[in-house]
Amino acid sequence: GYMAWFTAPEGESLDGWYAMYNHPGGLVASQRPGREDGTAKASLSFASAPLVFDRHDPDEQRALLRTRFAGAGWRTPELLAAADAADDFYLDALVQVHMAEWSRNRVTLIGDAAYCPSPLTGLGTSLALVGAYILAGEVTSQPDLQVALQRYDELARPYVTTAQELPPGGMRSFAPNSRLAIWLRIATTRLMVSRPLRPLARRMFFSKAEAVTLPDYT
Repeated sequence: GYMAWFTAPEGESLDGWYAMYNHPGGLVASQRPGREDGTAKASLSFASAPLVFDRHDPDEQRALLRTRFAGAGWRTPELLAAADAADDFYLDALVQVHMAEWSRNRVTLIGDAAYCPSPLTGLGTSLALVGAYILAGEVTSQPDLQVALQRYDELARPYVTTAQELPPGGMRSFAPNSRLAIWLRIATTRLMVSRPLRPLARRMFFSKAEAVTLPDYT
């Protein structure tokens, strides 16, 4: 799949909520509150086989979105217009980064550069924070830099491996292709946040984020 992010006018008040819309054909539009009043961070995503496009030509990418989201409904026309006007427009494929090693000599990678889990997991920030904490802790507590970098890999990699496991359904769940699949996803979500199933939902959606014991580097 592919996902674009950009700043857009808030339009109808979000009142602090993240609003998400699915349309048949694997289309997803969303808005969340921006940092400034009256603005929102908007996203347009779509399921697709791998595409070839000019990564340095945002106008071509915007045209791709207009073609994909033609007639999609909800707020997509105003979001497409906002994408045309946004100076922070960014589109990329939904991918993960898997590397056998993160360090070589005195150079090491961290965060998405080393182990991007993709936005589908919701754990990119968690991985970056945990990786930064462990790397900083090992570099400042180990006299040998190579030992510190090896320890960073050993301690962070199990958490990275767990976090990179996609949620049930993966892209098909995030961007359902049919109206029936969209309806089933909404119905399932409503059940999961009901009082009897909240403990199960917490285990499903938060257990990975918490599946790490951080060393104490005092």
